[in-house]
Amino acid sequence: MHKQQTILLVTVLVVGAIASAADEMTINKLPYRNIRITGLRDCQVVYERNNREETVPLADVDAIRLEREDELTQAEALAAEGKIDDALKQYLRARTAADREWVQQLIEFRRMWAINQAGRIDQAVDIWFDVLKANDASPNSQLLVPTNLAEAGEPANAAAFAKLEERRKQARSDDDKVLWKVIFDLQLRIAALEGDEESKQRLSREQLDYLSGGQQDVSAGLQSASVLMENPENAADVVNIIAGDLQKYTRNQLPQALLMLGKAQLILAEAADDSPKRPLLIDAGNSLMHVAVFFGGSPEAPEAYFLAGRANILLGNTGAARKAYDAVSQKYPDSPFAAKAAEAIQQLTE
Repeated sequence: MHKQQTILLVTVLVVGAIASAADEMTINKLPYRNIRITGLRDCQVVYERNNREETVPLADVDAIRLEREDELTQAEALAAEGKIDDALKQYLRARTAADREWVQQLIEFRRMWAINQAGRIDQAVDIWFDVLKANDASPNSQLLVPTNLAEAGEPANAAAFAKLEERRKQARSDDDKVLWKVIFDLQLRIAALEGDEESKQRLSREQLDYLSGGQQDVSAGLQSASVLMENPENAADVVNIIAGDLQKYTRNQLPQALLMLGKAQLILAEAADDSPKRPLLIDAGNSLMHVAVFFGGSPEAPEAYFLAGRANILLGNTGAARKAYDAVSQKYPDSPFAAKAAEAIQQLTE
């Protein structure tokens, strides 16, 4: 009899343990089941798994289900089905029904997620600003930056851009370079989607002005140079940016940097008078061939070979030019520059 009671007691304890861990989350597309979510901390979900407390940034949570929070479960299901308007109404009902403050906050985060999924960028930005303020712009709150834009031409993009412009100014006045860069990147994406070349160029120059001079800012400078390179009139600025940081780039960054440097030098050479043209062409060829020889497996290599051919044509080295064009066709036949190289070779034979 005593043994039966012991077995019964153990069974009850096991069932109780399972019942107390009936929440679920999907984190970076991986399901986490039989967990117990206990609260929020600095834009992170706090949960227990295998008798251990763990946290995960809200930015990594794809879906969530809390035991006894049926309204939230329904909202999550509607959002997953793409029924955003219905989901948003259901999130509001869920927030009203929740009797725990941290659950109410969690539901508001999930509502922001649904708004972001729908590309309602202006609304998502408003909520994100509130999150930043409530959490002193912590790294985890910055991770919640909206990622989905409205369709090109939609007023929501312009509205979000204007709001972000003001918030970025505040970040600069606070000298918060990390937040400044997060906002900058989102603004640059909006400008690119809308084809707003003037804003792209302006933002890139502002980035160079604000994030210059440090080793950690090299990638930001490279990004700005890439945008400025879209306008050939900025070639001299690009040369100055890249050449000034050439010793700071990582091995992974060098192919992109050297390709841009070579392209800018080639543009300057073609626009130059006869006296400085040859040195500029030699510099361009050296930069481009450095990519081709030392980074032949990089995505930048086919274009570097092709432009090196162009530089050699202008230098009068048709033999070297043909070799560069042949290298594109032979080594990178699937590259869009292979057809251009074949056309260039045809022109050499005519």
